Amino acid sequence: MVHEESLVGVLALFARRSLGDTDLRSLAAAARLLALVLTPSRTTSPPMPSVPMERTLAEVQRRAIEETLERTRGRVSGPRGAAAILGLKPTTLHSRMKKLGVRRIAQSRA
Repeated sequence: MVHEESLVGVLALFARRSLGDTDLRSLAAAARLLALVLTPSRTTSPPMPSVPMERTLAEVQRRAIEETLERTRGRVSGPRGAAAILGLKPTTLHSRMKKLGVRRIAQSRA
């Protein structure tokens, strides 16, 4: 049996290596989903299609970057920028955004 706490820990370590300190709620949700998929079912259901891990990781990264950019109102660099929050250098965040197709939202002055 797979324990959800173990999965959260593994995903958190993996995300810190890949993204820096990210929104752990998204990772916890992914861990819960993974635990559901890996837990043997008592009902008979067709097998779930296999999802390539790279695609799933890319989706998690894209979502974390987009949510962080929303919280920072599009600010990438600086002490309150998305790069600092994610634990990345601004140049690294820019290259990840380009690779993942994430567009920078307009920075509002409100």
